[in-house]
Amino acid sequence: MAAEGVPAAMDKILTLCRASPTDTILFSSEVLSAMNIERVTQLQQLLATEFSVTIVCFVRDPFDFSYSAWKQMIKTVNAEMPFRDWLHSLPPREQEAVSERNFLSMFSGTELYNRLFTDVRLINYDHHKGDIVQSFLQTADLIDARSIPLDNNRICNPSLTHSQTIVQQIANQSLGNTSLPSYLSKLFLAEDSTHAEIPFYDPVAHRFILEKYAEPLRQINALLSDSDQLSTDIRSEPYTEPAVRPKDIQIFSHLVAQAVDYRNKPIHRRLFNFLNRLLPVPIDFDTETYLFLNPDIKKTGSNPWYHYFRHGRHEGRHYKIL
Repeated sequence: MAAEGVPAAMDKILTLCRASPTDTILFSSEVLSAMNIERVTQLQQLLATEFSVTIVCFVRDPFDFSYSAWKQMIKTVNAEMPFRDWLHSLPPREQEAVSERNFLSMFSGTELYNRLFTDVRLINYDHHKGDIVQSFLQTADLIDARSIPLDNNRICNPSLTHSQTIVQQIANQSLGNTSLPSYLSKLFLAEDSTHAEIPFYDPVAHRFILEKYAEPLRQINALLSDSDQLSTDIRSEPYTEPAVRPKDIQIFSHLVAQAVDYRNKPIHRRLFNFLNRLLPVPIDFDTETYLFLNPDIKKTGSNPWYHYFRHGRHEGRHYKIL
């Protein structure tokens, strides 16, 4: 069931439940994550009067979940903040479920469902993603789940790569009041994103996540088996960030060029200013050479492409050996 307007989704759930000729009804939907505490409470009260309800939630590594949620915000609502800034902008944990953001994270959602529903079950996504549908069915007590034919072409929610996310973030910052960021995300999602990309990792952000959500993580692990526990330890890896791909820069540059060429005039004053002052990093930008020529940047762990875009070119820093 696709995520949609919350009241409409609640009506659809009730209508389908009442009309179903079977005793067991399964819904797989992101709609609960679009509800705040008031909406979830209302849904629980509506369902509990007529049905026995089991909530099955997917949980995953806390850092990977937060990073994925940030990328989703960049993609869908044109968020502009870098990852760390976005984490710090989130409401305090105890206010998250009642925030006007109407966004329930894995942490606040598990707390809320566990308080409102008598039967809450969790699945560690990282451990079962290779067989996620069967895991969902079996967790919902369909013992013979493996005999049920499944449609492997089910709808999915594609993600941007890290490189695409950085370029998308810059588009959101520079052109947020035009339609170009939305077009850019569609172009990125149409691309083949199966190319190898080193995983992004930020130990400072990871520590912040673990400290802020220590209690929800304790509650989550209490509902998981010993073999499915979420890690509450900082990884031994250093800060790691994939390089921005030249192809992603080209897609962005081409889109901007098309917009300017339309009827031979800029479509928006902010876009005109963007072209004059905030042109993307040159295609021949070499990250290794930039870090070699600017060792102070390498020490900070900053993304070289993003640093040059936001600061380096204004400071006159060299990015290639002349």
